Amino acid sequence: MIFETKVAHVSVGCSINDTFVPPRIWFLEATDVSNCVLWVGDETGAKTRRDLPSSIWMQSYRNWLTLKPREPWSVAGRTYAADIVIVISLPVFLAGSRQFEVLFEPGPRRALQSFFWSAGKLVLCILDELQADLRDLHAIRLWHRERLGALRDLGIVDIWSLDRDPSKSNGDLLAHVENPLAPPSHILIERGVASPAVLKQAPKTFAARGPLRGRPA
Repeated sequence: MIFETKVAHVSVGCSINDTFVPPRIWFLEATDVSNCVLWVGDETGAKTRRDLPSSIWMQSYRNWLTLKPREPWSVAGRTYAADIVIVISLPVFLAGSRQFEVLFEPGPRRALQSFFWSAGKLVLCILDELQADLRDLHAIRLWHRERLGALRDLGIVDIWSLDRDPSKSNGDLLAHVENPLAPPSHILIERGVASPAVLKQAPKTFAARGPLRGRPA
């Protein structure tokens, strides 16, 4: 046994960041269904508890720590709004700095569905005016942003990396797409290929032939 929690808590788990050498292990101690305590350690167990809000959503990749708080968070003289996406160098964070860079801010009609790392890029799945706005960002001194335009007008989109292990991903993505006129579809978005490929589509339940015309009197 390398990690345990109290009987009153919900569960424990771990996430291995093998994109960093040596690999870092994040231990998650779920105190209830919405909150967890984060520890960083190695194969021998948790070493240091991180001073992060218990309701925060965290992903670690290479030298980066990406966070999305579920409620406003005040730290180092600044308040970050709920559902914002912020990033910091992981070694800098572990050294004590809390100076984050903002990558996404929500709005009245703009929300973040999810985010994940793929082939060294951070993919943001944004819902803007009920339309999918998908972007990937990569850091070379500064954060550069690109829009995945192939899915812009396809309706409701849920997207994730084709490779489960971020360290082995080549950037290919999978998406579930649906809209009021087309049946749900699974599609493949290959890095460097302009048009996505439909892998599987549900049967059509009606024929979308355009607007109905009135019968003659």
